[in-house]
Amino acid sequence: MAGAAQIVAVAEPANSQVTVPETSRVPAVEVNPVGRPQVDEATSIREKRLVGATVISIDEKEAGEVRKIVDDGGSPKAVVEYEGILGVGDKRVAIPIADFTLISEGRARVSLRAAEIKDLPNYEG
Repeated sequence: MAGAAQIVAVAEPANSQVTVPETSRVPAVEVNPVGRPQVDEATSIREKRLVGATVISIDEKEAGEVRKIVDDGGSPKAVVEYEGILGVGDKRVAIPIADFTLISEGRARVSLRAAEIKDLPNYEG
């Protein structure tokens, strides 16, 4: 057949090794002395900006204030305090920081309704 392209398959031995280019390797995760992965700089800045922020629920209600960030089992969570009058009857709940979006300085939206936040278990930490 004139003009037809030929396809040639080259088989490699079963025990051959494939070299992965340096640019396609996944970088190693740095571990701190305690054995936990280091928090990247962008996450730590975001965490710092969340502390003290007023929390707005997805149903547009003020749902408390972020008091602190805790590492609860390897996943950073924001401790949100809400309710109570003059500190009496306040409740604290822990919500993963991935559920928050900073909407302005001092204000963060959480992907939960106000009623869902109130139904979360009390955080004792």
